[in-house]
Amino acid sequence: MYVVFSSSKKEVASKLHAMGFKELKNCDEKSSPKSFRFDKLCPNFFYLWFPREKSEFSQDALILKSEVILQNKAFNVGPAIFSKLVNYYSIPGDILQTHILSPRSTSYLASLLIRNNFVGKFRVFGAGRNFKEYQAYFDKVGATNIKLYEENFLGINRHILEKTVAIYCTPPSSFSSIADPIELICSRGGDLKMLQFLSESEMNDDGLTRATKILKEQRDTIKSAMSKPQIQFILYETHSIVRAENEDMVQKAMDYVNRKALDKHTVKAQKERERLEQIEREKENMPSIP
Repeated sequence: MYVVFSSSKKEVASKLHAMGFKELKNCDEKSSPKSFRFDKLCPNFFYLWFPREKSEFSQDALILKSEVILQNKAFNVGPAIFSKLVNYYSIPGDILQTHILSPRSTSYLASLLIRNNFVGKFRVFGAGRNFKEYQAYFDKVGATNIKLYEENFLGINRHILEKTVAIYCTPPSSFSSIADPIELICSRGGDLKMLQFLSESEMNDDGLTRATKILKEQRDTIKSAMSKPQIQFILYETHSIVRAENEDMVQKAMDYVNRKALDKHTVKAQKERERLEQIEREKENMPSIP
């Protein structure tokens, strides 16, 4: 599975045709060892059935020149949907991604946003100790519209968000929906801690602590994103089949934000009511004019 980055769909199709590949126009056509099909959901994304080993194809000029980048579609559905929402609403302003899950998927989103004239800066947080590695990768593939930060989203200064209009909310998750953990680990630069996490068969004390930490990060991230009044929409993404990380997490966050908003307006309304009552009392105590 591969995703086009720097070349257009027409250019890549032309090069693949020159290499002897046949384009499949729909899902019903049977794949052959030398065929490809563009994806219907993810722009610039296509499937490729190659007659040789993937490792051999990875040395092809298309890959080496970053015209085609090997990707896992599971991490690109979110960017594809988010970019479609940005295009649909056409709200001028900055875009923000709370956590970088994979530099490949983030660069894919950058490639979809770079042609949108409404998008200002595309800020990506949470690179941490991988900052230099991720930045070098973005420079290599030409993702020049990404402003990368080492800092965690929850610790940033509020003024950075003043012009932000949409947030792609991607906190850590359990990755319980990932069918191919090795592909995930490779997309994250060979994260051995991730391998240990995904290979655990039982929930021990360390696993319970890690799960609690993940849930807290998800909850705090959504609450923080929803508390910004200028944000027009938020897309929340996990790679989990657990309700606690998905429907329940979103519902609890919405209930919390709505409750906080109600409390705030209730206090404001109470103060206004007290102010009006004070005015009425002052009027009653004013001496009458003869």
